[in-house]
Amino acid sequence: MKNTNFLYILCCVGALITVGLRANAQNAGLSISWNGSAYVVKMEVVSGTTPLFLGSSQITIVTPAAMSTAGIAVTCASPCSPNQWVANTFVNAPAAAPSNNFVAVATLGGNMGSVAGGSSITLFTFTLPGGCNSDVRLFSNATDPNSSQMPGGQDFKNNLVNGLINFEFYNGNNNNNAVCAPAPLDLLAFNATREANNVRLTWQTENETEVSHFSIQRSTDGVRFEPIARTAATNQPSARYSYLDERVPETALVYYRLEQFDADSSSSYSPVRSVRFPQNPLRLSVAPNPASREVTLTVGSRTERTVSVQVVDAAGSVRYSARHSLVSGNNNIAISVQDWPSGTYIITLLHGTDRLEQRLVVQH
Repeated sequence: MKNTNFLYILCCVGALITVGLRANAQNAGLSISWNGSAYVVKMEVVSGTTPLFLGSSQITIVTPAAMSTAGIAVTCASPCSPNQWVANTFVNAPAAAPSNNFVAVATLGGNMGSVAGGSSITLFTFTLPGGCNSDVRLFSNATDPNSSQMPGGQDFKNNLVNGLINFEFYNGNNNNNAVCAPAPLDLLAFNATREANNVRLTWQTENETEVSHFSIQRSTDGVRFEPIARTAATNQPSARYSYLDERVPETALVYYRLEQFDADSSSSYSPVRSVRFPQNPLRLSVAPNPASREVTLTVGSRTERTVSVQVVDAAGSVRYSARHSLVSGNNNIAISVQDWPSGTYIITLLHGTDRLEQRLVVQH
């Protein structure tokens, strides 16, 4: 008969909960996987409220007897603090499972964060001496020893409990056995949103392992993309990234995508996201930028008009202010910056309700 150990993980996470939380709206299962360096235990939410807090909950992991559990290292996933989990109880070879050992890992408590129905959240990761073993699995409430078979009636049943209303929302479903091949990187979200004349890109991943970096790419036609920035991968079980594109082309529609490069130089692409900008009868470009002696503002206008140009420094002091008459087409406005201190300035172009801004860097 194959010998196995039972690793018992107790999770007690207390927190405030929003008014109007309905117990019958909560329904979640569990999963376990291997991310290349640690086992990952997640709560898979079928339905729930946001935020969803864990109370006096516990999760039990089964491991082979050949794997020493004395060196277990458990880490609570963000937003928990790193030292909230402690392995503090060991039960060896109980009568109900003479070839098994049970190891209890308790937490001091903490907020697991907001979880919505149809999503998942990493509860914690753990490692054992010897690395990954595909026989590591989640406890089964239906078939594994129950509390009546354990010394002192100790209960190793999995449960998820809402801490404020003492409601059990674990549905008894989980995947069993951690496949030792790292799960593929999961791009949970990739979004592009307009912030004034800029675009904010955010993305979230899970199961990052042996990822080198992300190339942020931009296009004005949705076909030809060019890299505009590079972000190093953190290779964490769950990671969030953000990048602000401050040099968006003057076009009505801009497209973005990510190219993920792995350590072996292979790559893959994210879905394409687009951001629409309201068309402005004016266009503004600044060159050179950074500038040391003189900067030229190129203002494109569809018709003849008069505009106001103002340049302010980081403290809000006005360095330049003037009105300029424009002709249809491109107009060049030269501004001397050789006497300005090095730093960042904001150029503002105004005509009625139309407003354009560009950032200028002066370097001497």
